[in-house]
Amino acid sequence: MEWLNIHTSTIDSPEVGAAEPQDIGTWLKLLRYCAGQENGGRIRGAKEWPERLWLFGVKVTAADVQRECDLWTWQGADLLVEFYPKQKESEVRAKRKGGTKGAHSRWSDKKPASTLASDGSPMPEAMPSAKPQANGSPIHMSDAEGEGKGKGKEYTHTPGARGLTPDWAEVEAFAQASGVDVPFARDWYERKVNSLNYGFATLLDWRADLMLYWRRNGEGLKNPAAREPGAVVNGSGHGGRAKSLGAEIMDLKRRWEALTAEAAEHPANENSAASGETALTDDVLRDWQRVQAELASVEARLRSIPKDAPEGWMRDLRRQAFERAAAAHPGNPSSAAYDEQFVTENDRQSYLALRREGAGAVV
Repeated sequence: MEWLNIHTSTIDSPEVGAAEPQDIGTWLKLLRYCAGQENGGRIRGAKEWPERLWLFGVKVTAADVQRECDLWTWQGADLLVEFYPKQKESEVRAKRKGGTKGAHSRWSDKKPASTLASDGSPMPEAMPSAKPQANGSPIHMSDAEGEGKGKGKEYTHTPGARGLTPDWAEVEAFAQASGVDVPFARDWYERKVNSLNYGFATLLDWRADLMLYWRRNGEGLKNPAAREPGAVVNGSGHGGRAKSLGAEIMDLKRRWEALTAEAAEHPANENSAASGETALTDDVLRDWQRVQAELASVEARLRSIPKDAPEGWMRDLRRQAFERAAAAHPGNPSSAAYDEQFVTENDRQSYLALRREGAGAVV
């Protein structure tokens, strides 16, 4: 779910009233994680989670959830989050299923030429973007998951929208997985946080921006000996002579192909042939999260390939990466992720911005 519906009676309950402020913050983050996973308020196997998974996935520490509190309970290895809106989750799932069918039916016919982009995909009608707040981050209000008029209104950043500032723990984990020097990534992160004109509010994809900044300004930090004439350092930190840009991009291509093949055959992928043949244990689900995270990292690095890369096949990889991102974007009417009932104006504007950013990738 993209919206978290909390009734006022929950906020006024004795459990919340008696809780420490730290525990209330932990509870809200647990609710937000469960809403994103749509897991019914039960985090299975959480007792065995390492510290890094708590920090990266839920934005809390393992010690936070071990505190005595009435806002969550442990059942064996599972963590149960109290006051999770299970009924609302069921409603959202039902509406999403119906909305997806309606969207497919609506966009199955060919659109008039005036509404098609250069590559033939439907273009959503541009509308004024949400009014930005003081920090440049748009805030949206929706009744889509509320109980009715005047109820259930929530304010939040739309996931993936411009202006969403990631936590440093998330940036650090991405930097380590992508071979970016962590102190370099920290410097980039602080620059973005403190910048008035070039901060996170201006970014569509902070991962791609970090990778591009690393290539332009940070290569060679981990291997100074490789800074000899003719050497192009890829920031991997491995010894020996550094790889050329072409070799680095080819490695990305091979890694993308391997991860795509792994995802297609993964038992947690409902579209794979192995789906239903293997029990979805906690280890299987964690491995599926790993595959998705690594694939997202590689996709971001492919989109960060310079638009003026010297070889046509490099520019083709960049273009294809942008096409995949656009095809899966919730603001794209022809995407399976598009839901006419729940799509926001920010989704549409974010999709248009993605298309503009990827326009330079077209050969």
